[in-house]
Amino acid sequence: MDRKSDRDLVERVREQIDIVELISDYILLTPKGRYYVGLCPFHQEKTPSFTVTPDKQIFYCFGCGVGGDIFSFVMKKEGVGFAEALNKLAVRANIPLDNGKAYFREKSEKSELKSKIYRLNTIAARFFYACLTRTEEGKQALEYLYKRGIKKEIIKKFGLGFAPDSWNALGNYLLSKGYDQELIEQAGLIIARKDGNGYFDRFRNRLIYPILDIQGRVCGFGGRTLQNKQPKYLNSPETIVFNKSKILYGLNFAKDEIKRQGTIVLVEGYMDVLSAHQAGCKIAVASLGTALTSEHCRMLASLASNVVLVYDGDSAGGRAALKGIEALKNYDLTIKVCPLPKDTDPDDYIRKYGGEEFLKLIEKAVPFYDFQIENILKINNINILEEKLKAIKLIIPILLGIDNINQRDEYIKKVAQLLKISEENLRLQLKQVGINNKHSLLVKGVKFANNRHTNIKKPSQEVLDAPYKMMTAPVKAQRSLIKLMINNSIYLDYIQSQLSTEHFTHHIYREIFDQFLYLKQQDEEIDLTRMLNRLSEEAKEVFAQLLTEGKDGLELEEKALPDYIECLQEHKYQSQIEKVQRAIEECEKEGRKDEVLQLLVCLQNLKRNSNISSNR
Repeated sequence: MDRKSDRDLVERVREQIDIVELISDYILLTPKGRYYVGLCPFHQEKTPSFTVTPDKQIFYCFGCGVGGDIFSFVMKKEGVGFAEALNKLAVRANIPLDNGKAYFREKSEKSELKSKIYRLNTIAARFFYACLTRTEEGKQALEYLYKRGIKKEIIKKFGLGFAPDSWNALGNYLLSKGYDQELIEQAGLIIARKDGNGYFDRFRNRLIYPILDIQGRVCGFGGRTLQNKQPKYLNSPETIVFNKSKILYGLNFAKDEIKRQGTIVLVEGYMDVLSAHQAGCKIAVASLGTALTSEHCRMLASLASNVVLVYDGDSAGGRAALKGIEALKNYDLTIKVCPLPKDTDPDDYIRKYGGEEFLKLIEKAVPFYDFQIENILKINNINILEEKLKAIKLIIPILLGIDNINQRDEYIKKVAQLLKISEENLRLQLKQVGINNKHSLLVKGVKFANNRHTNIKKPSQEVLDAPYKMMTAPVKAQRSLIKLMINNSIYLDYIQSQLSTEHFTHHIYREIFDQFLYLKQQDEEIDLTRMLNRLSEEAKEVFAQLLTEGKDGLELEEKALPDYIECLQEHKYQSQIEKVQRAIEECEKEGRKDEVLQLLVCLQNLKRNSNISSNR
């Protein structure tokens, strides 16, 4: 059965099920104008904030931010996946499922393959653990862990292991357990020889860190060499169950405590997580040798409201912290940074000063604005005029990014003192780059956005950006442009002619814009209800809210359209300019003069294009 038939089945079910009748089976709905309202089934409330829109066949709760269509409702309410929700609704609509067999078979086959690889990885993890704890060869790895201060309890809890110095020890063991080579290769545990003559083990003579997903399933492995061999760390390749951009090491053990405390401590390495948990910091997790991705950030934001970055105390750790801040800023998180002494990582710090001191250090973490400002002042000598001016230039965008007026005023005072300049001087420079210090707007005209929606009830899930509070101007602009396209697809052509996907920097609005472009490229009529079903659960909720708002405030949105376009164009140029400026600083520090000259030319072109864009 082809995918068109699968889509037809979904649409037949959608057409047969009335969302009001469906949800009325779960809660009492009362008509209110063109909507139905009731007490939300997904959170406790006394005043109804749950809204159903019959003509668009969607629901949205202004209290908790949950929204979607009939499939989303059943999935959330029943705690099932899409296939099972489709099954339940098809039975309700008396639609035979013969046409859906291929769909379910495909899902079932994929699910079965995943289950096999999870089981295979579990057996491999037990093999590695046995090699570490019960073999003569594993003693060197065990001694290494003991010297690093890791105790037996942590070794057992995290299932640490050892891969023997053999080309086929694991492969042969798994074959003896009845697994075929094709599956073992799909799991990333063995590699085919280039000459086609057999396979060899991926991990050899390495300390092994099993990597578990949030549900506690072994999805991959990390291996550290015990000799001076490269690479120092080796991870499993991407597989059907392992994608390092979606996994945080230690999260399966930390999630419950994270939810209880509302805070996550983000470190860099495997040993940092082990030492932190052993020291009593049971909310520590790490990305797997990669920069934070949008998937990581969404995961963090869904579990906690506070993130503390505790990265290595060297220049690479500082850069990683700055990148982490940039990735996390688009999410509704309070971000702090815990600087460590030079050339010290969390594991080093705990071994030197003890677990209690590490916990105290985390308590002293500073807001990320302070960290960014201090980092700039470290690399620029403000007693030298040229470097002082450079520092001011770099700090101004940070101040402009602080949306809370009172908080920004405090930082203006602090920065003025640090730079030994007057507040008036600093405020004047803020105005000269087009920003009035009383408003956190990047482009004139976006003030239309600031005065709307002030009466909209704020959902508790602020990450969904339902209210305008604490949004940056570019995010406000992206939201408004999406709302225009939802209400009239004629705007899509104009917006597409002026902007690309890259201009939509917020992950949710980018996903929605991508779907608009996809449907247009397919020459499909833009059916908003059908489009809703193509979105991720997070994007569905934002999309459903914008649909529910309807044409409220649309006239002001239309008037501000050119300003929104200008805002996003300028924001992209400014982001590129800042990136090049950072690169110039790095090259200057390392004495790479030729690269500095090339980057300066690039910077001039960007600034010229930025001015052209602003003067259109």
